[in-house]
Amino acid sequence: MDGLVVPLIVTVAVLALVAAGVWLFMRNRRTANDKSPAESPIAGIKQSDGKSGAIQPSSSLLRMVESIEISNRSGQSLVLANLDSPSSLSSKSYREITARGTAIGTNLIQGSLPALAQAQTLAEIAKAAPNGLFTATAPLSDLMQYSDGTVASIVMKGGEIANHSGFKEIALSVANPAAVVGAGMQAMAMISGQYYMDKISKQLEGIEHGIERLIGFHHDANIGKLRSVERRMKEIIGKQHVDEPDIIALQSGIREADSVLMEYYTRLERLSRTGELTEVQVRTLRSHLSAAKEMKNLRANTEEHELYYSFQICLFASKLMLESKKAEFATRMKIGEIEKATEALESFNSMHQQSFLANANEFLDDLYTPISDKAESLVGRQWFESKKAKDELESIEAKKEHLQGHIGLIIEDGSDAEMIRSFSDESEILYLPSGDGSEPRMFISTKE
Repeated sequence: MDGLVVPLIVTVAVLALVAAGVWLFMRNRRTANDKSPAESPIAGIKQSDGKSGAIQPSSSLLRMVESIEISNRSGQSLVLANLDSPSSLSSKSYREITARGTAIGTNLIQGSLPALAQAQTLAEIAKAAPNGLFTATAPLSDLMQYSDGTVASIVMKGGEIANHSGFKEIALSVANPAAVVGAGMQAMAMISGQYYMDKISKQLEGIEHGIERLIGFHHDANIGKLRSVERRMKEIIGKQHVDEPDIIALQSGIREADSVLMEYYTRLERLSRTGELTEVQVRTLRSHLSAAKEMKNLRANTEEHELYYSFQICLFASKLMLESKKAEFATRMKIGEIEKATEALESFNSMHQQSFLANANEFLDDLYTPISDKAESLVGRQWFESKKAKDELESIEAKKEHLQGHIGLIIEDGSDAEMIRSFSDESEILYLPSGDGSEPRMFISTKE
């Protein structure tokens, strides 16, 4: 019996030691979890649910944050740095991105177009940022790529990452910098899209009047195509809600306008290459007395081959193509297709550089230089100055000047260059986080 007592006592002692160890471990774990914010660098971070992975950063944590990193689905990262010295950027002004007059913190939909609030200075904004102010600078085209932000990383001082949470399907909330910045940039896309639609609408008024002036040339089929492209574009940019079929219609319009452009551009190229415009019969003796008849025939050549009309058709067709591409870009922006909108902008930029319109002045010189040389040669061979010949020369030069005026009117608006510049120049965004349940806020720098 005594032989059984000793093993039993040893077993009980071991179990008691194990139980004591478990109790001490659990007590230490509870103590660690109960540390105050001052004792724990990541205090206040709460997991809202086990599914979305959203984080609720506390005010105490936000005040310790050095930067916030946001990544999109393509793996690109945007770092919002804590702005330690607001006075360093005091010369700039910023406009808040809002939705229905409130901060960007709710879902954005077509029809509830966001807006930019009145410009404020950095000092004014900093007063409303007790939890810090975060900033990032990049071209607008780059910033807008983060509208699908899926990761928010709060980075502590010293570079230590306090927390990193992945979001697959995130809802806008005060807790998620990626969602707020993404919503802000989506709102900026919608605002920009509507802005350029309004600009295109004004451009189309001039194009419409220009096309109407050409109706008398009886090229009804081609004029009808251009008017149809122009009308469809006006309908699309006037719509409150736009969608993919509108983009398809705009792309179809580009092809139709291009077919018209190529028909008349081919004609002009042939005239320039063959010298048909300067083929006039010169009277050997009488042209020395007066070259008026030869000059009249030279001017009639340009009218017979419809050089003046063909050149205008090329101008309007080229402009419609550019405006249609711009409208595609604006439409994609308005419906939130940021990546496709960026591709459309790059395509527009390339199309703009290679367009008939961008090279119109040089091409006009190529067309008229042989005509002008021929006219001056005919006037110069006269023994006596002829007023009729001089009037004919001035008439030919006036036609060229008129066409140069058409080019200038279409180009001088400058909205094309402005659109490209606005997306290539750097813009600064400001993010005001919230740790007290209120909505975070987004601002963007303005040149006003």
